Amino acid sequence: LFDYSGNKLSENDIVIAAYPNDQSNAIITLGNDNSALVCWEDYSSGVDSDLYCNTIDLNTLEVNLSEDDSPLYAIGTGQGDQNNAFAYTALNGDFMLVWEDSRNNDEENLQIHTDIFALRYQKILYLQCSLP
Repeated sequence: LFDYSGNKLSENDIVIAAYPNDQSNAIITLGNDNSALVCWEDYSSGVDSDLYCNTIDLNTLEVNLSEDDSPLYAIGTGQGDQNNAFAYTALNGDFMLVWEDSRNNDEENLQIHTDIFALRYQKILYLQCSLP
């Protein structure tokens, strides 16, 4: 835990995402191999919300990041908002993720056009997307 000034209040906390602007609406699902997938809405771009995820090794409490300390998985980073994610662990251990995505909005049309996207993260370390 941190106070409003950024001072650490506990030595037992794990920082999942500490990037510019806001990270919010985090979700977590536990894997069947003592791992966890944590996803969140990220406003680092300062324009739209994007979806990012990191995995955590629950044996070591290590957060798996990219080499440059950025989130391990950029799930939805298109134009418009990507938000309201839901994650689930399938019986085979794959992480399943669905979210609302407005990347297909017509910039001239003020009406919001939101789609549902899905993704399966397979434990063999690659992402497989199912896009409309």
